[in-house]
Amino acid sequence: MTDADDKIDKLIDRINDLRVTVSSLGGKLDGYLSRIESHDNRAEDHAQRLRTVERRLYALPGIGVVFGGAGLGVATYTALK
Repeated sequence: MTDADDKIDKLIDRINDLRVTVSSLGGKLDGYLSRIESHDNRAEDHAQRLRTVERRLYALPGIGVVFGGAGLGVATYTALK
């Protein structure tokens, strides 16, 4: 074998090692991706719950304004009567 053949064999070995490393990293990244997707699903679920709570809470001041206006109307009506 010549010196060039040895260099080519070493290069092939390094490429094969690199292929194994990349394959291993790909498997790990798939695991991380599934975890991220799981967190995204949980975050979306929490966001949905918060929107539901906010809708209920934002309705309370509106109801208070309606009853306050009705009370003011009754008081005004009673005072003018």
